[in-house]
Amino acid sequence: MKGEIPAFVFLATGSVLMLLEFGLPTQFELFALGAGSFLTGLLLLLGLPLPAGVLAGLALAFLVVLTSRRWLRRIPTDRRFTPEGLVGLEGEVIHVEGGKCVVRVRGEEWLAVPDRPVAVGDRVRVVAVEGNRLRVTAGGEP
Repeated sequence: MKGEIPAFVFLATGSVLMLLEFGLPTQFELFALGAGSFLTGLLLLLGLPLPAGVLAGLALAFLVVLTSRRWLRRIPTDRRFTPEGLVGLEGEVIHVEGGKCVVRVRGEEWLAVPDRPVAVGDRVRVVAVEGNRLRVTAGGEP
């Protein structure tokens, strides 16, 4: 019974980590650790010594991370949901201060630098994304 307690702790921890992967925005790190922990728990239940179980679990976690990285690199990124996907979209000026303004594009507010003076309510078109700022052209012109 004494050797089963660590096994169940590893099994429970592994299960929780793998379930958390579905709700948190990680890239399989939690799943990898969970799978390794779960494997360690299974091996301990089968009678393997703790160091051997932990090494096997770490090896599995490492393999899962390596394969998931390769797999994730092959998935194309949908540029519509990246900042660069904002280029070409129109927005509305909602605040002006000095040579900068705040524009609303796709329901989100961005700090922007217009190519010429703008006023609140003007339409603008995004021409570039520079860090967390947008370069915009006044009048919604391309």
